[in-house]
Amino acid sequence: ESIAKAIEEKISGEQRRYLLNEQLKAIKK
Repeated sequence: ESIAKAIEEKISGEQRRYLLNEQLKAIKK
């Protein structure tokens, strides 16, 4: 179960980074 939790946290972290990058691109336009 701890492995699943770690994977979940990794995915949520990557999603957050992706969303932040998309927001920065939108702001720069």
